Amino acid sequence: MGETTIISPENFGAAFLGGSYSDLYHQFSADFKKVVSLQQFIELGNEFNEGVKEYTLEMATNTLGDIKQYIWLDETKEKVISVSFG
Repeated sequence: MGETTIISPENFGAAFLGGSYSDLYHQFSADFKKVVSLQQFIELGNEFNEGVKEYTLEMATNTLGDIKQYIWLDETKEKVISVSFG
C-alpha cells in the first residue's frame, strides 16, 4: 500500500472534488468506516461531485472543545459539505 497523504481541514473541499477519496477516508473515524466502506465513499463522492466546478469554504467554527466544523458550498450553493475535525 502506498503512502497516505494527510489532508488539512482547510483543503478538504479541494481534495474531495479532486478525487483524493482514499487519502480522506484514511483520516475518518473508525465509527464512520464501520458504516461506509472505502468503495462506497468513492462511489458516493463521484456521484456527489458530478457537475461541480469548485467548493468554497464558507465557514469554520469551533463546536465542542477541540472539534472544529468546516462547511463548503459548491459554486451554485446547492451542494454542501460539512465535516468536523478534532
